Amino acid sequence: MVQSRGGLRNALIPALVVIVVVLTILTVNTSRAEQEEFDRDIEAAVDLVAQRVDARLQRGVLEAEALRGLFAASEEVEADEFAAYTSLLFDSETLEGVTALGWSPRVLREDIPALEATVRTDTSINPDGNPTFEVFPPVTDVDADPVVYVAPNSNSAAWGFNLASNPSRRAALDAARDTGEVISTEPLVLVQEEADSAAVILYAAVYEGGRTPATVAERQAAYRGSVSVVLRSVEFIAPVIADPRIEVTLYDVTTADVAESAAQSQSAAADLTPQGVAPAAMLLPAFDPAGRTAIERVVDAPGREWMLVASAVEPRPAAVDAGILMPRLLPLLAVVGLFLILGRSERRALDEAQVAAEEVRASEQRLGALVASSPDGLLLLDAEGAVQFASNEADRLLSYHGQPVVDTNIEALLSSGRGPVLDRLRDMTDGRVEFEGRSPSGTGIDVTAVAFDDDQILVSVRDATARIRAFDLMERAVVRERQAAERERELAASRRALLSTVSHELKTPLTAILGFSSLLNQQTKDDNPVVGQAANRIVRNAKTLVSLVDDLVAFSRLERDDFVLDLADVDACALVEDIVESMRPVLDQHQLTVSGQSVTAALDPTAVTRIMSNLLINAARYTPPGTHVEVAVVPDRDGVRISVDDSGPGVPADERQLIFERYQRGSGGAAATSVGTGVGLWVVRELAHRMGGDVVLEDSQLGGARFVVRLASTHAGMSTDAPDGQPGTVPV
Repeated sequence: MVQSRGGLRNALIPALVVIVVVLTILTVNTSRAEQEEFDRDIEAAVDLVAQRVDARLQRGVLEAEALRGLFAASEEVEADEFAAYTSLLFDSETLEGVTALGWSPRVLREDIPALEATVRTDTSINPDGNPTFEVFPPVTDVDADPVVYVAPNSNSAAWGFNLASNPSRRAALDAARDTGEVISTEPLVLVQEEADSAAVILYAAVYEGGRTPATVAERQAAYRGSVSVVLRSVEFIAPVIADPRIEVTLYDVTTADVAESAAQSQSAAADLTPQGVAPAAMLLPAFDPAGRTAIERVVDAPGREWMLVASAVEPRPAAVDAGILMPRLLPLLAVVGLFLILGRSERRALDEAQVAAEEVRASEQRLGALVASSPDGLLLLDAEGAVQFASNEADRLLSYHGQPVVDTNIEALLSSGRGPVLDRLRDMTDGRVEFEGRSPSGTGIDVTAVAFDDDQILVSVRDATARIRAFDLMERAVVRERQAAERERELAASRRALLSTVSHELKTPLTAILGFSSLLNQQTKDDNPVVGQAANRIVRNAKTLVSLVDDLVAFSRLERDDFVLDLADVDACALVEDIVESMRPVLDQHQLTVSGQSVTAALDPTAVTRIMSNLLINAARYTPPGTHVEVAVVPDRDGVRISVDDSGPGVPADERQLIFERYQRGSGGAAATSVGTGVGLWVVRELAHRMGGDVVLEDSQLGGARFVVRLASTHAGMSTDAPDGQPGTVPV
């Protein structure tokens, strides 16, 4: 009996040891399970925040696409149309977190003064216009992207700001232009902000014709400008990342090494800034890491990559020390040992059930966050059309006089205008159907439905008021544009017909006057000087009038694209000398000289005559009698260069491009009192362009203006000697 008791005792001792060890292991495992549960909860919170940030970004992309649609529908959007359209978007509450919307056309540097003048005199919104509008900072590139329209008006400090002046903004603009997609900038500080406040701007390119071209080269050629959606992080992102369980910051890591960043943050966690990311790349302020483990998630921004870094606010549950636990468990071994085997199985089942419940709860939280942040209302219908689930937005759109939406049949909530709504929802193509319906209050609703289960339908509803109004605005804009284009074509045709008729009617009598006055001058200049002088004055004025008429004829033909060049290899210097000689009566009161070198080039003598006649008449008209006029012909690198210098008052720098436009003349006193059509210099430039050249206006060493005409197509046979083998100046 003693031996049996001793054997029993000896058998119980190992059993008790086993029980202690097993109980200790179970307790340690329980502590580890709590840590794992804590980790899963924090991971789920971080995943939910990342999904919310992604959903917010997608809303920003949709708003950029919507604003691009306004400019794609019309070649010219007026300021009041932009204001009305953006006001509708802000009023519809779909722009939550959006700081500003803008429009920035791509403008060549030489066209900036004209743009500034247009915006300053635009009275479509402000009766006094915008007198202080100017493009800043000063443009150094060949083109600029100034902010012309911006909404709301509280962002008016950005008017005129050249987005292309900053390399980051310029890179995002060019990427949006070349890809046709919505592109985000890196984090930056807005123009109107006084304090450092991180923000990003989404750009969407607008092209001629409204559609996105197929290739990069075609997109660059058709590029008109970009619409902007400004997202300040504290308004657009911060509201959706609030979670009491975690602290979060956000970085732009497009150029960072994400793998190295993850390895670094999983170490001592002394610095939560991803490796390679400058502090300026933060979209939200950093937090104190102080002994925590960082969790990272990648967020795909439009054209960039963001890194979300988070850490739990509460400390992770501490592990249980088995050496301390075991002595405390010994008094309980007798009781616990009896239930150990059954307890382990029950505990495992409870743990598995709790893990499953936590996963379900986290999944429900993620789904609820997505539904709450969606701008669309969501409905779940059964096979009979009864609403089983309705989001808050769906309740707002479809509830009538406070009646609940859930358990109500869809036929009482929507009308389609084409039979029962349920029939239209079931009439799907590839599992999807879209149509426009009406709510009980008469509001237009965009409806999209997909098959959810065999007997259920998931329906998305969105307020179509803004879209319908925008479409109406676009239709009216298209009608106005067509009417304006038709009026412009009619006016252009009438103007060309008038110019053609007047010029031809004047040419015949002027030719007779010039011929008879030249004959009279030849016959009387020696015998009757008074009559000869009068005849010479008639000849001079008649030549001026003939030149004006010739300008009108050339102008009319160039506008109709009816001017055909007759190129021939000619000596440019000899041709210019002949032209100067023929213009002698017009310049007989000036000291005229011509110099040059023999240059053979493929030119149209008639076009060169028209160019030189206009430049010489300008010199005679705007310079005092007795002053110098110098003409020079020299070989150029790719052709021939002809210059005309005078001693007149010159042309102000701000008018040197303007006077080459149609119907434009200088603002000086001589221009106000002299005869002119305002098309002569335009004809000069057009003819030079058609012969492969150009014309520029510079300051002359004589004190007045210097017109330089460069013509291409130089041929062999160039000589360094002037006519008759004498270099230098030949007086005329």
